[in-house]
Amino acid sequence: MGRVATRYARAYYGQMGNDPKVARAELEALSVVGQLFEHPAAAKLLKSPVMPSALKQELLNYALDLGKATSTLRTFLTTLIAGGRIAEIPSVIVALEALVDDAEGRVKADLSTAVPVEAQTTEAIAGALSGLLKKKVELTPRVDPDLLGGFVVRVGNNLVDLSLKTRLDALSVSAVHGNV
Repeated sequence: MGRVATRYARAYYGQMGNDPKVARAELEALSVVGQLFEHPAAAKLLKSPVMPSALKQELLNYALDLGKATSTLRTFLTTLIAGGRIAEIPSVIVALEALVDDAEGRVKADLSTAVPVEAQTTEAIAGALSGLLKKKVELTPRVDPDLLGGFVVRVGNNLVDLSLKTRLDALSVSAVHGNV
């Protein structure tokens, strides 16, 4: 998520009065637009510099109609198109979700483990992180066999790496430099 997307998300959030409930509702409609970028043909059309803006607007209007979008959201997306920032829409969605989550005292995190872990373990890690961050942590678990053991948690730009792979790599570096 880049600075441009973050600025647009903040501006749009401000238009909604920095109200997380209003923004959460807008995100539901905006998620339908975000799904267009997951469809290869639609994404190619939307991101193409040679496709007419009117065609892009028509496709977005279709998605906005499906998502029952407000006039505020329609105006916002029209502004993005006019500014040549249509490719930023997926990043703006992510940035807006982060703003709303922050306002609601919630943070999303990724949990990587070498093997699948039980829900109880995931909940314990989320609880420990919630205590440290003073926010409700929503963990998304995934398996990364390269870790060998332990786990890695990524919260925004922060990383907690308690993996066996990292420890072995550190030992390897120490051995090469004679620090073992």
